[in-house]
Amino acid sequence: MQDTTSLFTDPREFGELLFRHKWKIVFIPIAVIAMGVAIIFFAPRTYVSEAKVLMRVGRESVGIDPTATTGQFMELQQHGRDSEVRSAVDLWMSRGLVEQVVDQVGAEYVLEGGPADESEPNPIVEAILTPLKNLVSLARSIDKVSDRERAIIEFTKNLEVKSERDSTVIVVSYETDTPDGAQHILATLVELYQREYSKIFRNPQSLAFFSEQTKQLKQQLEDAEKSLRDAKNRMQLASVQGRRSSYESQISAIELSLYQAEQEFASTSAKIRGIRGALSDIPERLVASKTSVPNVGTDLLREQLYALQVKQIDYQARYSDDHPMVKSVSAQVEKAQDIVDQQDGQREETVDDVNPVHRELSLELQRQETLAVGLTARLQALNEQKLLVVSDMKQLNQFEVEIEELNRAVRLASDKYYKYSENLEQARIDEALEDQRISSFSLPQPATFQEKPVSPSKALVGVGALMLAFGGTIAAVVASEGLGGQLRTGKDVERELGLPVFAEVPEGRGHERVLNR
Repeated sequence: MQDTTSLFTDPREFGELLFRHKWKIVFIPIAVIAMGVAIIFFAPRTYVSEAKVLMRVGRESVGIDPTATTGQFMELQQHGRDSEVRSAVDLWMSRGLVEQVVDQVGAEYVLEGGPADESEPNPIVEAILTPLKNLVSLARSIDKVSDRERAIIEFTKNLEVKSERDSTVIVVSYETDTPDGAQHILATLVELYQREYSKIFRNPQSLAFFSEQTKQLKQQLEDAEKSLRDAKNRMQLASVQGRRSSYESQISAIELSLYQAEQEFASTSAKIRGIRGALSDIPERLVASKTSVPNVGTDLLREQLYALQVKQIDYQARYSDDHPMVKSVSAQVEKAQDIVDQQDGQREETVDDVNPVHRELSLELQRQETLAVGLTARLQALNEQKLLVVSDMKQLNQFEVEIEELNRAVRLASDKYYKYSENLEQARIDEALEDQRISSFSLPQPATFQEKPVSPSKALVGVGALMLAFGGTIAAVVASEGLGGQLRTGKDVERELGLPVFAEVPEGRGHERVLNR
């Protein structure tokens, strides 16, 4: 193989190299540049439409679906907004969303890159692209797919979704053959994404579910309240606590009255015992006054004595002393004289009256005994009242268990009802927001209409053509020299054949005639 290094270091050999490959050096750049010009003028144009979406902080970022709070739940750790942006990017690229776009705009519209072009096609472009299209059709015939599937593949290939780090702005771009087609397809994608974005953060069955559950829970609450109301009417009470307070007040009042009545009864009993003891020592009556008056009996006895003495004198005058009549009268006179001697001439008359102390004590005794009887009756009534209130309180304790169970059922039904009512309102708000397409989705830049194609880039094609012309020419020359197998210099002969070289004849027509002689 020829050593090509010296061809570029030796000016004479380099000049010979340029002369030998003059046609390559001329035609290869011309062909490459012509191809670049053809690409610039005849290659199909690609247009792009770009939209920018801002992911604001909204209900979707901080809220959860109402169905997630119907039971026990645990707090989820938030990983920042990067995960939310990544989820949004994944949704943009999801096949389901792509299928909706293809179905709405049409598979043919996506494959054609826009509305059908009614202008006359360029014959040169058609001549170049027809064989290529035939080859593509032949390749597609191996694995047949529907136009819809090809449109989905084409859409996915032309769609680009990107987001800078620590940014909540998502840039969505779509490339196709016409600016109208790029804008329309991207606008349709944005519209469908906005609708799907609202749907993915809510359960479409939430409103119907919570509406039905709220009705059932409301009926349960009304039933529980009716049972509680009927129980209170049957028990004839407004509230257990109010009735208990009333009973406790009554018991306190009764016990206080009992203590007072027992104290009064003990005091009254002690008074009765003291009064009875005092009455036993105090006479019932007392002497009110004493008066000295003549003793009428003594006077009568004395008159009878005087009569007997007169009679004695009369008998003694008529009879002897031994006469029985005289003796009899004398004996009567002696006896009468003894009796008269024994009698006082004056007699005291006494006037007695009721003892006022005894009377007052008797009256006080009667009052205290009456009071004791009243206190005894009062104590008995108070004890009966206490027993009645205690019995009512025991019954109230039994009622309290039933009332508390009914209150617990009402509270539980009420808590469930209000919780599901809040969830129902949340679901209703979510559905209203979805219907009106209100979300954290913001579109600061809708799908743009860019008339300037993004490819082919004239500058890029021009620079590429020049670089390819230059590099391709050099590569062709080097390849021709390296792979030609010709021995052009004495050094090539010595290196390849291992033979000494004594002289060199320059290449050229004149030298060829000399050698031919």
